[in-house]
Amino acid sequence: MFKNYFKVAFRNLVNNKVYSMLNIGGLAMGIATTILILLWIGDELSYDRYHTQAGQLYRTIVKGKVGGQEVAYTTTPAPFAGFIQSEIPEIENVTRYNLISQSLFTYDDQPYQERDGVYTDPATLNMFSFHFLEGNPATALTEPKSVVLSQTLARKYFDGEQALGKTIRFDNQYDLKVTGVYEDMPENSHLRFAYLLPFELFVQNRNIGENNWSDYNYYTYAQLKEQASGEVVGGKILNLFNKRFPDDKLTGVLLQPLTDIHLYSNFNLDISGNGDIQYVYIFGAIALFILLIACINFMNLATARSIKRAKEIGLRKTIGAIKYQLIGQFLGEAILYAVIAVLLAVLLVELVLPLYNDMAQKQISLHLLDGKMLSALLLITLFTGLAAGLYPALFLSSFQPAKVLKGTFQAGKNGTVLRKGLVVLQFVLSIVLIIGTLIINDQLTYIRNKKLGYDKENVIVVPMSGEIYKNLEAFKNELLAHPGVQDITTASQNLTDVASSTSGADWEGKATDQEILLNQLSVDLDFIKTFKINMAEGRAFSKERGTDSTAFILNEEAVKQMGITDPVGKSFSVHGVKGTIIGVAEDFNFQSVHQAIAPLVLFVSPDWRSNLYIKTNRQAIPETLTAAAASWKELNPAYPFECRFLDESFEAMYKAERRTGQLFDYFAFIAIFISCLGLFGLAAYTAELRTKEIGVRKVMGASVSSILLLFSKDYVKLVLIAFVVATPCAYFLMYRWLEGFAYRTAISPVVFVLAIVFSLAITLLTVGYQSVKAAMANPVDSLRSE
Repeated sequence: MFKNYFKVAFRNLVNNKVYSMLNIGGLAMGIATTILILLWIGDELSYDRYHTQAGQLYRTIVKGKVGGQEVAYTTTPAPFAGFIQSEIPEIENVTRYNLISQSLFTYDDQPYQERDGVYTDPATLNMFSFHFLEGNPATALTEPKSVVLSQTLARKYFDGEQALGKTIRFDNQYDLKVTGVYEDMPENSHLRFAYLLPFELFVQNRNIGENNWSDYNYYTYAQLKEQASGEVVGGKILNLFNKRFPDDKLTGVLLQPLTDIHLYSNFNLDISGNGDIQYVYIFGAIALFILLIACINFMNLATARSIKRAKEIGLRKTIGAIKYQLIGQFLGEAILYAVIAVLLAVLLVELVLPLYNDMAQKQISLHLLDGKMLSALLLITLFTGLAAGLYPALFLSSFQPAKVLKGTFQAGKNGTVLRKGLVVLQFVLSIVLIIGTLIINDQLTYIRNKKLGYDKENVIVVPMSGEIYKNLEAFKNELLAHPGVQDITTASQNLTDVASSTSGADWEGKATDQEILLNQLSVDLDFIKTFKINMAEGRAFSKERGTDSTAFILNEEAVKQMGITDPVGKSFSVHGVKGTIIGVAEDFNFQSVHQAIAPLVLFVSPDWRSNLYIKTNRQAIPETLTAAAASWKELNPAYPFECRFLDESFEAMYKAERRTGQLFDYFAFIAIFISCLGLFGLAAYTAELRTKEIGVRKVMGASVSSILLLFSKDYVKLVLIAFVVATPCAYFLMYRWLEGFAYRTAISPVVFVLAIVFSLAITLLTVGYQSVKAAMANPVDSLRSE
């Protein structure tokens, strides 16, 4: 029986080549896209799960209230780790991280500027899964003057030689012995270190107080004992902390599971580059949409061809075939189509995967022999075959043989209504994707063009290091003599992401119980001028005024939250420095546009400098870079010259949104293309059924345009119905997405107009081709048999 089913299915496939190509092609594209999206989702969900003890590892998040506003920080004081380990029996191990933005390694008299390093405790190598190639993880970080290198760095310095025991000079201060080499951490890790240094070296180097509870600058990770609850342990930590430090009350301590960090992180001072669970849900829905659209094509074409197969079904029933056998036959055909489509889809995925990885910034691979992948492909095959073939099987097997063989059978209204309903559903899904794509692109354009309140164009950012701190004035004077350099300034942080804040500010007129969280940025006297920041009140810093070393400039939001009237001239103090407010700067974006502009204070502190900003004109950029590199080499020869552009840092902040926009574009195109395949097949089949009608109309004088209108109007109605259904759905979904941005574009009616115009245009083009082809045919050929 099954052999016969297969033979019939195969003959139908061969004898109806166009129908088969449309069905299998649409299914293959839909399945290939679904596989690509599922691979992306699988990669996002796999983060940090490779650690052997991942289920017992947690990151500590501390919460508190400042000025009535609850804030949550991923960082804790240095003593916090030891405190919780000694006081909470459920905690088996604990470690701290302090990220190193950049450092100088020197080997064989060759300097290298390295990033992505970390100071950490020895427990890190026991808690997390580091695959050591050289050395012993149990002792690798026990010596203060040691370093553990990633495989990439070890190859860079030692070119395949054994690294263990060799010496590297660190920041021109210490000779560090290489005590271990580990395999590069995988891409699906929220922490990706290039090298590890002992935390004890950090304590010695920076002279930090191990009992300093006011410096929240360290990431703390805890390993709980088996069966211990993160929620319960978090509550215990909170109670203990508030008992020990009643004047520094926390409102909550969250132990965030390691495997949640990548997708569920939106805290202050969080590690950059994390994903967002929202996008996992969005792309999961898109995968389902596209697979449904492909299945709908199959159902539509199968039911549309019902009249052609009616006699076959009638004969089978007459000679004894029962309903479940016919259902089995048609389901078997659908599953055969699905199997072929899955095989083609896998081939398509292998072909486009390199391009897809480049676009999604992933390193995804398709492991066909993996048990999970084989199970997923089998489920997709069965789902597609059943979803696409179940209704056609029930529909076709229900035909009455007497009517079929007498020639009185008609497909009936039910089949037509179903096909129209499926076309509407297809276009609802496609229009939602079109509208989503347009709104995402509008938001990305808005972000790129938004006035930030400062001039970020043609600004070169140079990370400060080494002797440049001592020779800063000489460096600035040499560059300012260059005709292409307009201004130079320095600041303590990257202007696109000011993360340092304090609640310890005091000012004239402050209420005793008043407290606000104030972002802080140390700058030099040329900062306001260099970035062309407008002043709302007062004046900018000035070299002509010697008192500006103790002067402060607030932004408008700070003045608003502090409740100060006439702030210029009033006293202000922070970090023990007392001075005067000399001006109020107009609000400018110093963080992502996902966040509203927060209170900010600018002050002058030569000790707090990390970035140097060189403002130049576009034409002089190459000459400026050459001059800056030459001056740097002369004044700071031990450190390599490195730079980037400020607008590049700004663009990097929205990399995830930009990738999402690109993926949306491609997925929307694929959904529309698959829908068009279905429409093309339906239109071709309708033209075939109405060939004689068209011939009669042409003989009676009908024009090509009237026949085109006759064919197209039904499909236009369906698209308009789909648009009415899709519009509120798309609006709701995209409104929720835009809520993640503090500054966002309005959802314009133009977006919906463009969506319907585009949908109608592609419908008319798809249907119109078949309509014109049928209308242009010679009526004699179609009427010859009458």
